[in-house]
Amino acid sequence: SKKAGKISFTVWVAAQVGRFKRYLIHQWIDAQEKRKEKRVAAARTSGGKPEDSSMNPAHAKLLDRALSVVLWIVTGGHILDMLNVDVGGTVKSLLAFGGVGTLVVSLATKDLAGQIVSGMVLSASDRFYEG
Repeated sequence: SKKAGKISFTVWVAAQVGRFKRYLIHQWIDAQEKRKEKRVAAARTSGGKPEDSSMNPAHAKLLDRALSVVLWIVTGGHILDMLNVDVGGTVKSLLAFGGVGTLVVSLATKDLAGQIVSGMVLSASDRFYEG
């Protein structure tokens, strides 16, 4: 009975976190649309072409689903841990493996990430103008 209460509370918290995640994604998209409208208005007054760097709704839906999958996997792992279910390895070992895997991937892509950040800095700075 006590475990059932903990499990139902865990599922409720996961559902609330999912709703809040969706709210944050919608707020982010709305803020991007407002910035895009300002850029379009500024481009009209200056005669230039506005840049389109807003998030595509398909990308937002993909991000929402990916984060939902991660949320429910973590919730399921937590519930299995509360029920003391042995699934061939503990949740702690899976999380440790994920941490080591993240470290390996980050070290392997260090140069690529540096080049991407450098490219973003160059594109964000207004050093280059159309002639």
